[in-house]
Amino acid sequence: MMSVERYDPVSNTWTLVDSMLNYRSNHEIAIIGTEIYVIGGNDAKTKLNTMEVYNIKENKWKVAPLMKHIRSEFAVIMIFTEFI
Repeated sequence: MMSVERYDPVSNTWTLVDSMLNYRSNHEIAIIGTEIYVIGGNDAKTKLNTMEVYNIKENKWKVAPLMKHIRSEFAVIMIFTEFI
């Protein structure tokens, strides 16, 4: 899936925002400040070592550095503002 929706609990509505750059499922996410990191997963053919970063204020995605290993169906743990 590439589409992304934002939920507004005040108005109880969903709004489409900028789509991810690549199709992916079975990924994990982490939020640091105004950025959402979408990490790994698969694209229905292969497991991924890619990551995309969504800037909430700019409504834009950018490509992040590749991970050293593919990751799909895994967990992300955040301590303060660092991935481990």
